[in-house]
Amino acid sequence: MLHTEHVDFYLELFQEGYLVFNEKRIQLVEWLKRDILSKDNEYYFDDQQIEDYINFSERWYYPLDDWEKFLASFVFFYKRSNDTPVFRIFILVMGRGAGKNGFISTMAHFLASSLHGIEEYDVSIVANSEHQAKTSFEEIYNKIIKDPRLSAVNTRDTTFEDEPIGEFEPWKSKIISQETQSKIMYHTSNAKTKDGGREGALIFDEFHEYENSELVKVFTGGLGKKPNPRQFFIGTKGFIREGYFDMLYDRATNILNGDAPFNGHFPFICELDDIKEMDSPDLWEKANPTLQKPLTGRAERLLQTMEDEYADLTYEPSGRPMFVTKRMNVIEGDSEHSVASREELLATNRPFFDLDGLKPIGSLDYGSVRDFAACGLLFKKGEEYAFKTHSFAIKHFVDVHYGYSNSANALGGSKKAPIKAWEKQGLMSVIDEPSLDPMH
Repeated sequence: MLHTEHVDFYLELFQEGYLVFNEKRIQLVEWLKRDILSKDNEYYFDDQQIEDYINFSERWYYPLDDWEKFLASFVFFYKRSNDTPVFRIFILVMGRGAGKNGFISTMAHFLASSLHGIEEYDVSIVANSEHQAKTSFEEIYNKIIKDPRLSAVNTRDTTFEDEPIGEFEPWKSKIISQETQSKIMYHTSNAKTKDGGREGALIFDEFHEYENSELVKVFTGGLGKKPNPRQFFIGTKGFIREGYFDMLYDRATNILNGDAPFNGHFPFICELDDIKEMDSPDLWEKANPTLQKPLTGRAERLLQTMEDEYADLTYEPSGRPMFVTKRMNVIEGDSEHSVASREELLATNRPFFDLDGLKPIGSLDYGSVRDFAACGLLFKKGEEYAFKTHSFAIKHFVDVHYGYSNSANALGGSKKAPIKAWEKQGLMSVIDEPSLDPMH
C-alpha cells in the first residue's frame, strides 16, 4: 500500500470520525484504497514536490487546510514506468467559500516556479467572465507586487538570506518566471484572446457556467507540448443543466461507482447527500471541506456567514435556490414554478412507442400575443403515454424576451430558452404576425 504523510493523515481523520464526508467522498476513499494506493509497484508520490508546494504556499500565502494538502499530494503522484502524472484532470466541486480559488492561486504560482522546475510550463486560467478569470491571477499578481522577495522588478541586486529572490516579473496580462520562462495568464470565453500554446496546466474556473465543451476544446488543443500536462476544473453546482458540468459530473460519478475507467480523472466532490441535511449545520461540512473541526479563523467567519444566510431564508424564501445550490452544492427543483423534477423530465426523453392504429386525444393551449401556444396529440398504449406536440410564438414576443432575431446570438438565447434551436428541430414555429391566428 502506498503512503504519504498528508494523504495518510486525512484518511486517518476520516476513519477516526473527525471528518464528515458525503457519499461521493466516501466512495473516493474506497476507490483510492482499492484501485490506486494498492498499486505500489506502479505508482509513487513525489514527497519532495509535495513538501515544496506546501512550504511555498504556506510561506507566501496562508496555511493550507487538510483537504488542500490531500489534493496536492495527488497532483504530484506519478507512474513509475515513465514519471508522468497518474491524475491529469482534477474535478473539484464544493460549496461556495471553501477556498477553491485560493488553492488554485497557490498551485498555479508553484507550477510556474523554479521549484516545480519545468521550463516554459505555462499556466492558463480560463473563465466565462474577465472578473472571474482574474480572481486567482490578481491574487498572485498582488502577492508579487507587495513582496520584493518574489518580484524580479528592481530586486535583482537584493539578497535575502536562505530565500529564492527576484524570480517573477508581474504584468497586467501575464506573470513571467525569469527562471523557467513559464507564464501565468488569464483568458475569458472569447477564444480569440488566447495566447501561448505551451500550456502545462489549464485551470477552468466556474466551469458550471459552460454551456458546452467548445471552450474546453479550444484551450486543450495545444496541451501536451510540455511535460506533465494537467487540467483543473473548479466550481459549484450551477443553474445550467445538460451543459459541460453535468457531463463531467456524471463521468465523475461513474468513476466513483466503478462503472467507468478513471483515465487520469480525480473526482473530489463535496455535496449534501440529501436536501434535508441543509437543516443540520453540523452536516454542512459534507458540502464544504473547510468547515472541518476544529474550525480555523477563516472557517469560523465562513460558518457565521452561512448561518446568517440560512436564518434569512425564513424572511426571504426567494433566496433558497441560491443558498441550496451555491452553499449546499445541491440541485433542487423549483417547486413554485416547476410541476416535475429534473429526473422526471429526463425520463421522458426516449423514443415513442409504435403509434400506428392508435386514436389520440387532440388538445390545444391557446394564447394570442404574450404567451406561447401549443397543440398536441396524446396517445396511450397499455400504461404508457406519448404526447406529440408543437408550439407557436409571436416573433415580436421572442425578439423582446429571447433575442430571437439577434444575429450575434445564433441559437436565440444563452441562458434563456433557445428558441432558434427548437425551431430548427421542428419543435415550434415563430409567427411574424401581430397576434396568433387560431387557424395555425
